[in-house]
Amino acid sequence: MADEERIIVVEGCVEFSEKRLITARDVDSAIEATRSVPLPPMCELMDVRVLYFTVDGERTRDPEGMEGKRLVMVAEMITEIPETPDCAFRG
Repeated sequence: MADEERIIVVEGCVEFSEKRLITARDVDSAIEATRSVPLPPMCELMDVRVLYFTVDGERTRDPEGMEGKRLVMVAEMITEIPETPDCAFRG
């Protein structure tokens, strides 16, 4: 049997103490926050695809230069579940 691929939609968030301009470093922090979302058991991360960002609830593809207090990245995590007899996750 072949390995099974799953797509999981996840969010990563960074918040600031006050409203300010979003920088490239902030975007990198949101990406890292999203990549650190725990995966189900037995899943291996294959790829992360950005769907969109939000800045204080406003949806955008490129948040850099926008002003806000909360930056969220919504992404698809492409995972693979190796086909093994003892694979417990079938979610």
